[in-house]
Amino acid sequence: MIKYYKKNLILIFYILLSLSLVSNPSLGDFKEYTKVLASKDIKIYKEIFKIQNKPIKNKKARDWKKIDVLIKKLDNKILLGNVYAERYLHPTGWRSSYKDLKIWLDKYNDHPDATRISRIALKRKPNNVRSPKAPTKGFLNGYGTFKPNALKPRFPLNNNKYSRFSYSTSIKFRRAINKRNIKYAENLLNSKKTKKYLNKRELSQLRAELSHASFIFNLDHKAIRQARLSLSLSIKPNPLALLAGGLASWRNKDTNLSKYFFNKLIEDNDGPDGIVAAGGYWSARIAYILGEPKKANYYLKKAALRERTFYGSLAMASLGYKYNPNFNLPKYSKNLIKKIQSHDGGLRALALIEVNEFHKAAREFRKIIPKFDIADYPQLLSFTSKNNMPGLTFRLAAILRNDHNKIFLGGLYPVPTWKMSTSNLKDKALIYAIARQESGFNPRAKSSSKAMGVMQIIPSTAAFIMKNREYRLRRSKNYLLYNPPHNIQIGSKYIKFLLNLPIVNQDLMWMLASYNAGPGNFNKWTKNKDYKYKDALLLLESLPARETRNYIKLVLTNLWIYKIRFNQENDILLALASGKSIDFKVFFKK
Repeated sequence: MIKYYKKNLILIFYILLSLSLVSNPSLGDFKEYTKVLASKDIKIYKEIFKIQNKPIKNKKARDWKKIDVLIKKLDNKILLGNVYAERYLHPTGWRSSYKDLKIWLDKYNDHPDATRISRIALKRKPNNVRSPKAPTKGFLNGYGTFKPNALKPRFPLNNNKYSRFSYSTSIKFRRAINKRNIKYAENLLNSKKTKKYLNKRELSQLRAELSHASFIFNLDHKAIRQARLSLSLSIKPNPLALLAGGLASWRNKDTNLSKYFFNKLIEDNDGPDGIVAAGGYWSARIAYILGEPKKANYYLKKAALRERTFYGSLAMASLGYKYNPNFNLPKYSKNLIKKIQSHDGGLRALALIEVNEFHKAAREFRKIIPKFDIADYPQLLSFTSKNNMPGLTFRLAAILRNDHNKIFLGGLYPVPTWKMSTSNLKDKALIYAIARQESGFNPRAKSSSKAMGVMQIIPSTAAFIMKNREYRLRRSKNYLLYNPPHNIQIGSKYIKFLLNLPIVNQDLMWMLASYNAGPGNFNKWTKNKDYKYKDALLLLESLPARETRNYIKLVLTNLWIYKIRFNQENDILLALASGKSIDFKVFFKK
């Protein structure tokens, strides 16, 4: 009798233990307790998506018949909308009729692809035929890439009552600068009408922009003069004017004047972090030259306070500071899982995760995220990070940083689980640093210049590097650039090609400049610069493309932080701070 009760007590204990585990899903046991698909359906869906992701010639291809047979074997049809959306949007294998698209929209208008399918359907709609259901509203667009503080704010400033004139003047002025027409821009600022109708802050801002443009165009005396004029017009010094004046004075070998501008810049507590940190770092360089090591140390410490900026990171490396950021993300709760499951799109996202279609799952989340509260975002970060959605993780972390001043470094610097075996780069930190800036980890990113995928490869570049012109000529071939491992393979080969160019000279910074702007542009910008290999930071600041200057700074900062995250040797910025080049052999497999 005692043995019987003992056995029952043990059985009850194990039942209670299993129930307690089910009721508290953690990061590790989430999938086990919230499975949407049976293992049979997981296998079938994986096979369907695998076939559909291949190049298919046309509608009559046998692959479509195979897929139709597989669809009939499915028990759970939850992902049929995704399957048919991929079919109807296939780049080469299918041209959809209006009837197909209308039937799909009437049934699946809450899908993330509904807007695109609706656009195609309306173009193909015959006259006197009913329109399909409109797509449901709401989608979280955008990437997580950080846009630097605007040094060119939109006019008017300070509620100028002559707002229309203020705005039109700023447009004319900036257009002239873009066309390198410095004389017209200066005459515009000197006109009586401009002086009369623009307020002092606006005049100071435009003088600062003219100063920086003059520095870029090698007109150092003009840059210094315009910087001084900008400072005289405003009670609060314009940070761009201080930066331009300091750089022009440095290049003009006027150390004391350069010191004046940069010292003033580092004391600007309200200025953009990246610019103020630059003031501190350049002030430290000047103090070191003048034989003032204590002052140099003081300025480096001030610059280092602006962490995760290029010059702040350089300052930390120069001081030998060990940066130990926290990359941990908060655990997500049972309530978050319930919220996800309460939406049809959420259930589809969970099913897509089970079949390893992470990009499609991320798009389903982007469709339903407007229905979540900001308070849910930290837990969502954890969930998307755990389930290989780095682009969405980065986007949510950027929203929390930019709009709510909440920093989650594990989200801002996510670690994708892409297969890297195809790459001859052994340092994944460099790949992630570039991908973070190029695409925000979005594998389907496409730029206005037709650059595609996580590392933003242009089809003509892929054709050249892979020695296969089909990347340029055939859509089914360049579509492979949306596949992260394939894109990374081409990107890493291109990096190696750039490093071996004489103009790059195995220099990390100049490889990045060539990657962003093209080796031809980089050569054109630097061929007459006699300080190219003497003062890398001065050359960086004098590159004419603002996008390229910011790109180099951001990628190098990304690289530094990813190396910390992966516990790798991290002498990249220290080498740059000491004026040494970086040995690129460490980045590549032997």
